[in-house]
Formats: sequence, C-alpha cells, structure tokens
Amino acid sequence: FRLSLPPTEEYMVVISHNDDIFNESSKNQYGVLLTSLLAQLDLKDLETEIEKQYYAKNVSKKFHYRIELLLKLVVFMRYHKLSYRTVISRLTEDDIKNLLTKKELEQMKKGTFSLPSPSTLHYFITYRLKEEGVNRVMNYLGSKILHHVNLNQKDPNLNQKDPDTNYGIIDSTPLEASRYSKYATFNKHYNMHMCKAHIISTSGYPLYMIFSEGTESDEKYGLKLIENLKSMKPTFDAILCDGGYDSFQMHATIFGELGSKPVIEIRDNAVIHTEASEARIHKVVNSHWRNGGDTSATLQEQLKFLYNFDASSCKNPEIYKEIIGKYLRNQNLQNSQDTKTKLKKRGRCEEMHSQLKAVLKFNVKGYRKEHRSLYTKLDVITAQCMYLTYLQNNSTKKALAGYL
Repeated sequence: FRLSLPPTEEYMVVISHNDDIFNESSKNQYGVLLTSLLAQLDLKDLETEIEKQYYAKNVSKKFHYRIELLLKLVVFMRYHKLSYRTVISRLTEDDIKNLLTKKELEQMKKGTFSLPSPSTLHYFITYRLKEEGVNRVMNYLGSKILHHVNLNQKDPNLNQKDPDTNYGIIDSTPLEASRYSKYATFNKHYNMHMCKAHIISTSGYPLYMIFSEGTESDEKYGLKLIENLKSMKPTFDAILCDGGYDSFQMHATIFGELGSKPVIEIRDNAVIHTEASEARIHKVVNSHWRNGGDTSATLQEQLKFLYNFDASSCKNPEIYKEIIGKYLRNQNLQNSQDTKTKLKKRGRCEEMHSQLKAVLKFNVKGYRKEHRSLYTKLDVITAQCMYLTYLQNNSTKKALAGYL
C-alpha cells in the first residue's frame, strides 16, 4: 500500500487504490476497502447544508462530529449490513485512516479525539435528520450525480459517451418482506408480501426514491418523483415509464413540469382519443386569444400555454391538462414502434435494481413498520455515494460489489 499524506490537515489521509477503484475495465475490487473509495468522496457542500438545516446556529462553538464522517459511517454500515451497535467495532486501522482527517488522527493519538459512539450515529440519523433529512440527502446526491453525468457527456477527454443519459426512467421494484410480516401487504402479481421502492434514475444511476406499500397505485408516486426531479433541473429528452404509470395526468405532468416527452408503456385496451386532436388544441388555444393564446405558435408552445393556463373557474380545473395528456398518449399509440424501441432502454433501471438487491440489503425483512422507508432509503443513499465517488473522479464505473 502507498500511504499518501495530504498537504493540509483538513484533507483525509488515504491509501491509494485508484488504479483498482476507478478503472472501468475492473469489475471487482479484489480486497479494496470500501473506505478507500469513500476517502475520495467529497461531501463538503452537503455537510454545510445539513449544518444550516439541522444544527443550532451556535453549533460551530460546540464540538460535534463532522457530518461527512457520520454519513460515510452510515454508508459503511449499510454496505456491510451492520447494526449501529457493531459498525464502529468493525472498523480497521486502515479504515480509520481513510475516514479521519490528519488533525483528527493526531488528536486520536493524543487521546483527545474518539470515534462517534453507536448511539451518536443512531441519533444523527433517527432523531436529527429523521426521514425528512434523509430525503434531503438523497435529493442532494441525486442532483450531484445528474450534474456530473451531464459534465461527463460534454467532456472531450472521455471516450465513453452514454446516450441513455438523455432519458430519465421511472420504475418501481418490490421490496420483499417476510411471509409472516404483520405490516407488508401481499401482492398477487409478484406472489409475495412486499412493499415498493419507486425510483427515478438515468443511465443506471438512482436519483431519488419514494417508498410505498406493496399494492398501492404506481401513478401517485410517479407524480411525486416528477415533483422532486424538477428541483434537480434535468434536461431529459424523454421520461420512460412502465404501464403502471399510464395515465393522462402522468403524460401531461412529465411534459409540463420537466419539458420532456412522456414515453409510457400503453395498456392493451388503450384507444385513440379523437377529442384530443391537434385541431381541438388549436381551437381551445384560439378561444383564449385575449389571454395570450396564439395559434401561430408551435404546437409545443400551445401545449405549454394550455398546461400553465389557470382553469380554476372551469367545472373541471384539470380539463386542459387532461387534453394534453390524451394528445401525448395518442402520439405514443400512433408511433407504437418508436415507443417500444425507446422503452427497451428501461432495462438499465432493472440492472440497477438487481445490483442494489444483490449487494445491499434493500428489502424490508426484519424492520419495524416505522423504519421500513428510512432504511431502504439509506440503501439507495449508499449506492448514490459510491456512484458519485466514481463520477467525481471521472470514472464511468458502476460496480458496487467487491469492497471490504
């Protein structure tokens, strides 16, 4: 091992495994410590944000553990499927060198600094951040991943360009529960007691996740994912969804909120809605010429006008969004071959789901009812942190398995 000392005490002391970690052709790490990867992860901006939101204003005057250290310990815990009680005792000397700053290591040698206790780590997640704070962390990591994915696509020095970064994918995956679970519902389609994780991703990178019960409607959570994704300011050409998210509202919301084309798997009994023709759209837009409706504008601009039009005085306030949804759904039906071709790209999210379940726990077995959502989100955050480390170091590698 090569021990590289940083130039300032605020940087981490790390053991260099960069050739093993960031080489895209290497699928397995062959004994590389997870903390060697985490040592290359920069969460300084997130640390500042959490301190502002979840700590008192005078926190800088009092001792508290670095948020970056606490988050990385949580990632270590979830990756190795440890409990709060055992995570600290599992750390090796090399792990500690990877996680602590030079100043913290010197203080530890003098006996003036110690690692956070299991109860401190538990309090940080369960009582300080709570699920709302965990959602913020997940949103931050998703935003950073999306930022770096876009940068990599524009980087002339990177030979590997991924065209699938032009697409966002919304899909749900089952979170298996014990067949004796008192809380998880039985889903006949999957033939198991389960909950669901609704995830929006791009090119195999998870951006955000929402938890639901096992038999709830997918559409409701798809709309919530779009609402969250909007804050990340994506530039996707299209959003791909399976048939569980097929609704007029979903089609219209993807177009209106994200400016993306909705490509949603159409149900077998779907029909063309003739009342949502281009001629009808022109007519409706023209009827609002006093409010800026312009039939000489492009069709996209007219649809945008109707989406943002205040129809609260109408008997059905959602009437124009319904027309937009029907029109866009008609387009998918009339161009069914192109729709099917694009939907094949949804395989990228299936690969990502499989890796989450193969490497991390990512199920709800053994959890209390009130902890199921929180801990599955921590698994997604663990994967996000690992993916973000690759991206921050200009690597397109996506392997999660193989770390110690």
